[in-house]
This record gives sequence, structure tokens and C-alpha cells, in this order.
Amino acid sequence: MSKGSKLHPLESVLKELDYLIKSLEMEIDVAPTDRKAHQDLLRRINQVSAAALQIPDEDWFRTVNFTDRKTQEPTKEELEFLESTEWIAEGEIGEEIDVEAMNKRLKERGYEIQLSFPETPKD
Repeated sequence: MSKGSKLHPLESVLKELDYLIKSLEMEIDVAPTDRKAHQDLLRRINQVSAAALQIPDEDWFRTVNFTDRKTQEPTKEELEFLESTEWIAEGEIGEEIDVEAMNKRLKERGYEIQLSFPETPKD
């Protein structure tokens, strides 16, 4: 980050969570049956997460300068996917969706489809 720019409020949260998760991984390797130590670390992870949810609005920056961050270049597979996919840019309310075609494309990509609908009230 450039001089004078503030850290995003979640930067310190991420560092602390990373430390706690690595500590938990180590505890599991070193003492896999130490339930008390595992629970203690999980409680600390929970506390840090809960504290992050309480960050005041004024600390949450309206604009964040992401230009200093490095972006990952998409992989060849990701680029091929993006180029081969027909993307819908906009639609109209009430416009019918071709669910069969959408399900077919998802299955071709290896997704498993499971739909669940609540019972509709009888008239």
C-alpha cells in the first residue's frame, strides 16, 4: 500500500484469523485428542470473527484504493470458459428462462443439479 493510505478494516482481522487457523492446524497435528485446546482456538476464532462484524461504519472506507494490489491473471481454462459462454447481460421481469438449456450447460460442466420447491397452496 502507498504511504498515507489506510488499511482496510479487515486486514488485521485476516492476519489474526490466519494466525489462529495455523495454530489450530498445528494443535491438531501435535495433539489430535486435546479437545480443550481445539475448543479454545475455535472460541478465539469465533471472537475475532464476531468482533469483525462490529466494525463501525465510519471505519469501513467508502472507497478503497485497490490499484496497489496485484491481480491474478486468469488461467487458460478460465479464459476459454469466459469466451465460450453466452452471458445474459440483461433481462425483463416476466421473461421466460430456458431452464432445460441452463441445466444442460451446468451438467456439461460437471455440476449436480438438485431443485426443491415448496408445496404450493391449493386454491
